[in-house]
Amino acid sequence: MKSYFLKIAVLLIVPVSVSLAAVPCKNATLKGRYVLSAEGTLGYDIFNAVAAIRFDGQGHFTGSGMVSTLTREYQSEGVYSASSAITEYQSEGTYLVSKDCTVRINETFSPSSIMPDVQTGILASGGTKIFSIPTESSKNFSLIYEKQ
Repeated sequence: MKSYFLKIAVLLIVPVSVSLAAVPCKNATLKGRYVLSAEGTLGYDIFNAVAAIRFDGQGHFTGSGMVSTLTREYQSEGVYSASSAITEYQSEGTYLVSKDCTVRINETFSPSSIMPDVQTGILASGGTKIFSIPTESSKNFSLIYEKQ
């Protein structure tokens, strides 16, 4: 009788423990179209960007977007001059998703006046969102990707 209850208990507990186990992330977790929103500063410059990015599930991506930049140049004694520009761009790169759902993104841009970027981030909501930041200390901004 005890073994009967033990078997029933095991049958009830095992499916619950399996369903609660974390599913490891991998490159295939990132697949499909994502929209990107970014804002922050690069030195004295302030920028906002939006883009559409397509991840292939195998570690590569392509995208296109626009960036709005307010460039401030120091003149003297706290006086700055400013100019603004909106630039359309294309991007491509590679990414690597770790089992713990962290991701590293290496991105290059065209036109080349936009600096290459390396980001580190984390996948959230089952891979439907990415929250990332640049790895370079002179760049102070955050990026949010959302699957469409």
